[in-house]
Amino acid sequence: MNDFVPRPEGKLFENGTLVFERLLPGPIERVWRYVAEGDLRKKWIMAGDMTRTGTATMTFDHTSLSGEVAPDRFAAMRQPVSFDVEVLEVDPPHRLTFTWPEEASTGIVTIELSPIGDKVLLRLTHRHPDFDRAAAFNHMGGWHTHLGLLEDALSSARPRPFWTYFAGVEADYLKAFGDKDFNTVAVSVEKTFKASANTVFAAWLDPALIANFIVGPDVRDERLIHVQTDPVAGGAFSFKVERNGEIIDHIGHYYEVVAPTRLSFSWGIAGVSDPRDSRVSIDIVATSEGCQLTLTHDMAAQWADYAERTQQGWTFMLEKLGEAI
Repeated sequence: MNDFVPRPEGKLFENGTLVFERLLPGPIERVWRYVAEGDLRKKWIMAGDMTRTGTATMTFDHTSLSGEVAPDRFAAMRQPVSFDVEVLEVDPPHRLTFTWPEEASTGIVTIELSPIGDKVLLRLTHRHPDFDRAAAFNHMGGWHTHLGLLEDALSSARPRPFWTYFAGVEADYLKAFGDKDFNTVAVSVEKTFKASANTVFAAWLDPALIANFIVGPDVRDERLIHVQTDPVAGGAFSFKVERNGEIIDHIGHYYEVVAPTRLSFSWGIAGVSDPRDSRVSIDIVATSEGCQLTLTHDMAAQWADYAERTQQGWTFMLEKLGEAI
């Protein structure tokens, strides 16, 4: 079974959007409290009530996070700092969206929680309206460190020293990126189906149908070895074929299985690419004549040269899906 735990590193896209994922100890209701309630959230980032929509005052007190005083570069953070945000969406215990003040504009932060067995997958998305490289890297180091403190709090561990840890994380990101502005690329494909949302969603989890539109001789010149699925959040899959004498095993884990509207999973090839570097998200919206599907595939920037081919591949497979159902 391939590794399910997502990488801790942030994913920075070409448009400046930043995404983090963490697999946290559950249950989801407890994690939600640490996200929405100020008295618990202040243990890992900031105080302030986010249990209802509207304007809310947040207070950063970095010194109280771990007892470590901010370095000169962040001297302004040696004292509590307050600011207002707009809480835009509160959907307990699954989704929280709020504004984030930037120097020149306002960003949007969304935190999504999904139960996976006795764990909880947290996905944090920070959208920047105007990309600024320095600000993006500062946010990467900041969110990475704050989420580490959330892990500490939920595990009842001693909080890591915030500023020391932040300095190391920021240095690692700067080294890893070099002169690059992003480490993740995304392609997106849309298709309208005359079939119902339930029918289209179910096809992605049905081994017989998967063999008609994702892998197998009905899709391309290859021999199907097996299609194995465990279609629950945290479950693994393997779509193995033989193509031109080579064994190719498409592997991954399901992140979200929310019928009939959302499915997401990691995606890789055994021995070639790590599934944790690639995520496919499928959103399905019912329409009066059937449904509309949007597929988004995020992948590590090292595969950027394959982005167009990946988009063409999913477009072809969605056409085959339409034929299969």
